[in-house]
Amino acid sequence: MRITSLFLVLGGLVACESVESTDVLTSGVYADITATDLGEGSVVTDAVLRVGGGNSNTFMNLEGDDALTSTHGEDVQNMIEVSLGDLYSYTAEHADPVLADDFVVGFERTLDEGAPATTLTVPDPFELTAPEADTTFASAQEDITITWEDSGSDDDMILIVTGDCFFNEEVALDGDTGTAVLEAGTLEWADDTEPETCQATLTIRRSRAGDLDPAYGEGGVAVGRQDRSVNVLVEP
Repeated sequence: MRITSLFLVLGGLVACESVESTDVLTSGVYADITATDLGEGSVVTDAVLRVGGGNSNTFMNLEGDDALTSTHGEDVQNMIEVSLGDLYSYTAEHADPVLADDFVVGFERTLDEGAPATTLTVPDPFELTAPEADTTFASAQEDITITWEDSGSDDDMILIVTGDCFFNEEVALDGDTGTAVLEAGTLEWADDTEPETCQATLTIRRSRAGDLDPAYGEGGVAVGRQDRSVNVLVEP
């Protein structure tokens, strides 16, 4: 199972705490729910529940008869808990899905009526065509151009650049044109000791807004996504 969305927020959190779900009504919950296709033959659904809104560091730990389910057609799964300290996420993986069909994530409980019907649709797939993996770029002097096929959708597009030696970058793209450019000098290196080269993961994300169950009283986000990535090497 891939690393879930929970652990992608670690860098932005100073301190975290958790609360047992049996102490919180659904009207007091903020939900972050995604369905992501990485182009590997399956779709992974993830759910992170928080108390105190979208900027809260208080995560819900499901206890008692509280459960999250993920449904795609006749494939119904109980979502599995993944935790790191007080950070809790819940995940399921649907193999060989029909992308035209919805994914439904339900919060099932007897404390109240829960939130049974968050609906997500994954956008159309695509493949990256450039750059080639392990290509080396001088990040201060060279633009990095990423291209992909099947452009022209109405979905939101973003370029995400991650690595261990520099601060992560996100660049919102102006439409699905099939081309994104990380301009020279964009990457900010993390400290004064710059390595000769560092691996950078370039991800193009195609996103489509879903329908979050309105029972989540604090609101939240529901998104279907296609992610495609390539690893390259960058120099300061």
